[in-house]
Amino acid sequence: MAPRPSIELSGVCLRCRQAVRKFSTSQNHRQFGPEHPRHVEIPIPPQQTAETRSVPKGILPVPRSLFGGKQGIRESRDKSVRLSTREQKHGAQYVPPTADSFLSWKDKISAQRRENLRDGVEELRRRHEVMNRRRDHQSKTRAKEREEAVNRPVRDDERLTAGSNNFDYDSLLRGEIREGDRAKLMRESKRRFEVREARKKQERFQHLHTLFTKASSFITRPEQLDTALEEAFGTDENPVTFAQEYSKWEEAHSIWAHGKPVTIQELLRSANKVGDGSGQLGPEQLALREARLKKVAETLTGGTMAD
Repeated sequence: MAPRPSIELSGVCLRCRQAVRKFSTSQNHRQFGPEHPRHVEIPIPPQQTAETRSVPKGILPVPRSLFGGKQGIRESRDKSVRLSTREQKHGAQYVPPTADSFLSWKDKISAQRRENLRDGVEELRRRHEVMNRRRDHQSKTRAKEREEAVNRPVRDDERLTAGSNNFDYDSLLRGEIREGDRAKLMRESKRRFEVREARKKQERFQHLHTLFTKASSFITRPEQLDTALEEAFGTDENPVTFAQEYSKWEEAHSIWAHGKPVTIQELLRSANKVGDGSGQLGPEQLALREARLKKVAETLTGGTMAD
């Protein structure tokens, strides 16, 4: 009696991988770990191959122009054709061949070749002349169209919508000046130059007068510098403070001792030259009035007043 296996073979076959039928048609995942470069399959494009150019065997000669050389001389070309298609010369003892002989056939073929050569050259000459006439006609037509486009007047829509300036930029870039306007342009340029020089002279005079007016307050010696520093900051025994004499010592070191600074609304009223509506002049109106009086005085006296 054969030994009985511990597991039934029928159960093993039903549970093996080959016997299992799956509903999915996708392949099993490759047994590659995450560190393997082919763990994730990336499609690769097909290899690009360069097209090979076939090298022709032998060297072809440069095409020769049938109508080159002496252009326009028809007699020379006709002469070259006559020399290439000369008739056969026969001696005194020449006997014409019979109609059905081989020599008669060769003479017939030679005559046909000469006629074909003359007809071919004539056809090429006619085609060459036709192409030249067509090319000349196209060239003249294009030149005429270009000349008309260049000299065509400006369209009304472009003329009416263009900027309202009559400045010729093309003439400016090329440096061209019309002879009729040369004298007028020179006079205008001279007048503008004189006005510009007079303005510069007036500005230099004003700067010199301002320098002369403020020269008395310039600091030129160390003693004057010490005096100016003491007036601005005071001394160690009697420093300059922000408060009044009767104010407390704590208030003397604060910039708010003389009141609050100017607000944005007050600055706007001063810039717009508008009062605060109370009928009284504020600090900004007083400063504006002082600036106006100073400007009027400078205009009447012709000089610059010190601050």
